[in-house]
Amino acid sequence: MVLFEHVAVAFSMVLSFGVVRLLDGLRPAFVPGRRYWVHALWLVQKLLNHAFYWWGFLSFREGVAWTVASFLWMLIVPALLFLQATALATTIRAASLLGASTSSISVGGSSQSTSS
Repeated sequence: MVLFEHVAVAFSMVLSFGVVRLLDGLRPAFVPGRRYWVHALWLVQKLLNHAFYWWGFLSFREGVAWTVASFLWMLIVPALLFLQATALATTIRAASLLGASTSSISVGGSSQSTSS
């Protein structure tokens, strides 16, 4: 394999983490009772950012002397896109991992707090 292909695999893996996070957040964003068009539009825009950045990365196929520093430099943007996706599409599961109480359920007049 050419050195670019190794860099492209690592780049695509980091970028795919953000895409998975955004796709995981799409379904809750389109729930009819909780729908907010700005948030849904922002999710779609971030998905397009991921796609365009991946497409633009292909222009580095030729003419770049790859070093460890340039490899790490190229991974900064996908890492930042992943952090943006995590902030934008945080799920209940992610909040429960931090020990936060996720919801209160009222059953027959008594209130129960559930956290995982």
